[in-house]
Amino acid sequence: MHNKHHDLKNEELADTGHRWQMQALLNINEAKLHAIFNNVLDGIIIIDKHGIIKSLNPSAEKIFGYPPEELIGQSINRLMPEPDRSRHDSYIAEYLAGGNAKIIGVGREVYGLRKDGPVFPMALGVSEVNVEGCHLFIGTVHDISQYKQAEDALRKLSRHLELAREEERALIARVIHDELGGFLAGFKMDLGWLSKQLSADLPKYHEKAAVMTQHVDNAIKALRKIMTDLHPDFLDHFGLLAAIDWHVEKFRQQTGMECLLTAPEDTVEIDKKRSTAIFRIIQEALNNIVLHAMATKMSIDISVVDDVFLMRIMDNGCGMTPAQMDKAGSYGIKGMIERARFFEGEFTLEGLPGQGVLLNLRMPLQPSENGGHHD
Repeated sequence: MHNKHHDLKNEELADTGHRWQMQALLNINEAKLHAIFNNVLDGIIIIDKHGIIKSLNPSAEKIFGYPPEELIGQSINRLMPEPDRSRHDSYIAEYLAGGNAKIIGVGREVYGLRKDGPVFPMALGVSEVNVEGCHLFIGTVHDISQYKQAEDALRKLSRHLELAREEERALIARVIHDELGGFLAGFKMDLGWLSKQLSADLPKYHEKAAVMTQHVDNAIKALRKIMTDLHPDFLDHFGLLAAIDWHVEKFRQQTGMECLLTAPEDTVEIDKKRSTAIFRIIQEALNNIVLHAMATKMSIDISVVDDVFLMRIMDNGCGMTPAQMDKAGSYGIKGMIERARFFEGEFTLEGLPGQGVLLNLRMPLQPSENGGHHD
């Protein structure tokens, strides 16, 4: 009897020791989990099935800018901008009722709302657990603001590199246009002079001169068509207004000239060929300002009225006389006029010596019903 009692007591002591060991182990594991919870870099927020915040770690406090006492017991939608704020409770209710979750177990990019007001991008992952019959959702939050800023910077750099490459191609095209166009124009003038020197009793020579003149005219038309059809790739990617903005800024940096660009904030819906023609006109106009105007200021005013693209380019340079505008070698001006006319537009120049030049362009955004293009 004594031995039985002694054995029972030993078993009780052993069982108690085992429970103490288990409790100690649980305490150690809980301490480890608590340490992880408090020190992990990502924010962790635990909410119940009603969307009420039950717990959050220091990283979440730092990300959203709230002390824990201002969030625990509050709805999670406090940390969301609209429209997610208004929709969140219905998301939880729909999911608990057996609907499909849009985010449970799947990470996605969403926006959070800090205490001081700014909205910021974040990566959010949500999982669910049941603890002693209590349905909980655990959200992990990673602030990706810096990543997005870096992504935007890379996108802008890529855009500038692409625009720079296109600007180089455009410069080459302008050189070809100016050099070859000038050569062809001079050749045509020489042929005209030569034809006038021939006596009337040399019909074969007059015929040959006429044929050569026609060949030159065809070459000039082909050159103009090439320049008209040449389409900068970046206009597809960034749009006409962005391309103009970049080109004007580059012009300002290269020349040191004071430049003012006024343009609509909204995107201009315009087809590729028209946007190319407008961009080429601006390139030619700014090129002329650099080469001939001796200006210190330049402004471009762009607007869209009744589906018509309107543009005014003005400088404070030396100006031009009508004779200078009409002289035979002014292929830059004539090229701009041709580009505008090709798309049913109007191009005019106004200038007086010493008072600068005003360029006006008016071009429909869409072709008219009777055709649209002029040959």
